[in-house]
Amino acid sequence: MKQNLFRAISSAFVLIAILSIFSARAAAAPRSGDPVFASGGHSEISARALRDFRKQFKEVSNETWEVIPDGFLSSFIRDGVTNRIYYNKAGKWEFTVRQAEESLLPRALKAALRSIYYDYTISCVHEIRSSSNLSYVVIVEDKKTVKKIGISGDREFEVMEELIKE
Repeated sequence: MKQNLFRAISSAFVLIAILSIFSARAAAAPRSGDPVFASGGHSEISARALRDFRKQFKEVSNETWEVIPDGFLSSFIRDGVTNRIYYNKAGKWEFTVRQAEESLLPRALKAALRSIYYDYTISCVHEIRSSSNLSYVVIVEDKKTVKKIGISGDREFEVMEELIKE
């Protein structure tokens, strides 16, 4: 009888120890929706940048952060749009780049672009927003070429790069 009681207590103790280990690991693991810090952790990211991000993007909770040469970069995807938010070393917001398909381009700009590059397909749109400017970089392509078109705030189109397909 004592032997059975000892085995039951020992088994219960082992089970409690195993459950404690797994629950501690689960608590330490990042949860879905928590930010991911790619460059060694939260302490390397400017508190000012983190505060500004939370203020501007309250609904985002699954962003990634990294330290870059000029400051910090936070990235996330929302509604099929890739968002990259750049901060300087002091944690001050510098600019945001949003990347998506042609739906990101305003209708008037899309119409103007299509009137010039009517035989081309819009394959990618980058919206670049700073405190003083909104501009776009659009990738268009036809059967033979790929062009990177810059569109400034005053609707001027500039071919930034042109590649020939092989």
